[in-house]
Amino acid sequence: MFSGKSVLLLLVHQQEFDAIYTMSFHTENGGTISSPILCSSPLTRDEIPSTMFQDSICRSSCYLNFYSELEFFPYEGNHDAAPKPSLSFIEDNNGVCIRDSCNGLLLCSSFRCSNEEERKYYICQPTTKQYFSLPKPPCEKVVAINIVCNLKRSPYYQVVCICDSKTLPNFKYCEVKIYHSRTRSWRDSGNPCIIKDDILFERGIYSNGAIHWVGRGEKSLRFDVENELMHWIPMPAIKDGWTERRIGYFGESRGNLYLIENYGPSVVARLM
Repeated sequence: MFSGKSVLLLLVHQQEFDAIYTMSFHTENGGTISSPILCSSPLTRDEIPSTMFQDSICRSSCYLNFYSELEFFPYEGNHDAAPKPSLSFIEDNNGVCIRDSCNGLLLCSSFRCSNEEERKYYICQPTTKQYFSLPKPPCEKVVAINIVCNLKRSPYYQVVCICDSKTLPNFKYCEVKIYHSRTRSWRDSGNPCIIKDDILFERGIYSNGAIHWVGRGEKSLRFDVENELMHWIPMPAIKDGWTERRIGYFGESRGNLYLIENYGPSVVARLM
């Protein structure tokens, strides 16, 4: 039907696209990145639905530098008005993939790397094609990396990196590193902690001032960005008759976290 093209479906409420506002972010050289994005009011990431443009391309893990033939099907309106994303403007010989997004900014990294030393990280604004390189996270192995930008509190953004510095069977020895665009440097946050391997760090969601990572077991993990504290959060019970959790989707919309689990013929949607 789609002739081999990568397809990305966007289901968006029409009222979320009734005005254009300009958002500005401070860059490394003291300037700003600014561009119009479509939203109903100047929102924080807590309020922007995860089905909007920036989160949709992030959660799909599309490698836009290689697979730029993306098709958008607007819920309503003119098909020609849909965005045509591409990250080919980022100059990286290994290609680029999207790691996270927040409030119109993308956190990207090199794609095809033989080791972590080769990997580069970027902050970019896709609508203006502006980007710059982040200093390398000060760790051997990056377990998770997320961008946080709350325009109601600050024009600056932060990048939270979870590092695994030791090899432990079935566990990760995690250290938290935080990059702040105001200081332009990484720093340690808190003490290292040992975390079981059942936390899905690749599915981090920023909502209500914290980054949330869903778990396959009885608990999920939450990092309070302002207070720089980790918290364990109980997960909903696994469906009766099943021995493992079957996660289909974990995301955020209008300040709420949603978990969709797929148990054979039945689908369970939960508000967390």
